[in-house]
Amino acid sequence: SLLLFVVILIFSIFYFLDHGSDIKEMILEVIPMQKSHKKKIFSRLKETVDAVIKGSIATALLEGIIGGIIFWALGIPLPFFWGLLIAVFAFIPMIGPAVIWVPSVIFLLIQKNYTTAILLGVICFIILGYIDNFLKPKLIGDKIQLSSFAVFLGVIGGLQLFGLLGFFFGPIILALLVTMVQIYREMIV
Repeated sequence: SLLLFVVILIFSIFYFLDHGSDIKEMILEVIPMQKSHKKKIFSRLKETVDAVIKGSIATALLEGIIGGIIFWALGIPLPFFWGLLIAVFAFIPMIGPAVIWVPSVIFLLIQKNYTTAILLGVICFIILGYIDNFLKPKLIGDKIQLSSFAVFLGVIGGLQLFGLLGFFFGPIILALLVTMVQIYREMIV
């Protein structure tokens, strides 16, 4: 089912890239709202998608660079390779870079290199965990004008409802909800 999911995802991306503007225009036509409200919703949607994608890329690169530096500083072979893998896996919510550094800690423990294993585990847990759990929601939240806590809840709720895609859909749905509430408040005032 994972392979089918990936095939559908890739097909959908190409389809929406090719027909996205037509779909957007059709949706704008059928939404029963004023043009200004439609424009506000779509601009908020664009801001949120940009913030989630740019925030994810920025934090993944940061985690990869810092992870590579940590591996290099501790004398672990191939630090650039491990940093690259950390950056790639940083896109996977909840487990992310831990997929790389936890097995490394276990391997070092098996080799009876306890000091390096403990240092690697503690440093990666604190620094990479901070980036993934606090810095990423803050970066995304600042760009879409939501608190880090709200973005964090959006991500968790999105993951619960949509699986891995919920990492992107959660904050988007939350930002759209906030925008709809703002539009409603403007209409009743």
